Amino acid sequence: MIENSFLTFWASPQAVEYGKALSFRRPKVPMQDLHSLASIQNALKKIEKGGAAAAIVRIVLMIADTRTEVRGEKLERFNEVLTTWAPFKSMDPKERNFLIHDQTLIARFEMEAGYNALPLLLKNEKDKTFAYKAVTYIIGNEEDMAPNSLELWHCLKKTLKWG
Repeated sequence: MIENSFLTFWASPQAVEYGKALSFRRPKVPMQDLHSLASIQNALKKIEKGGAAAAIVRIVLMIADTRTEVRGEKLERFNEVLTTWAPFKSMDPKERNFLIHDQTLIARFEMEAGYNALPLLLKNEKDKTFAYKAVTYIIGNEEDMAPNSLELWHCLKKTLKWG
C-alpha cells in the first residue's frame, strides 16, 4: 500500500516534470574524445610490452568483446588462470589489476593495433605455447563459441601460428 502510494505520487506527470529540472545526466562522450585521456595514452604506450601475460589477457578481452555476455564458467577459468597460474600468481594484486586495466583499454581503443602487436608479445615458442594453453583453457570448447568469437579465434590462431 505504501509502495503504491509512493509510486502513484512520484510517477505522476507533475512529479516527473518537477524531477527533470533536478535530474543530472552525464553527457555521452564520443570514443575519439576519450582516446586522448592520459590513462588511455599511457596504456597504448605499452601495446608492444608485457609478454605472454599481457597477450593472454588481451586475447581473452578481445574475444569477450565480440559478445554481449560471457558465461560464468569462462569467467571462473579466467579468474583461476589470473590467480593460480604463473606468471600471474606471483604478481602483486595491484600489478595484476594494472595489467588487466591496460589490456582492457588497448582492446577497446586500439583493437587492431593491439591485435597486430600480439606476435611481438609472444616472441618465443615457450611463450606461444603457454599463451595457447592458457587461452584455450579459458575459452573452452570451440563448439560453444558464438560465431563472431569463433571467427576472431580462428584469425588469432592463424596470426599466431597456433594449432
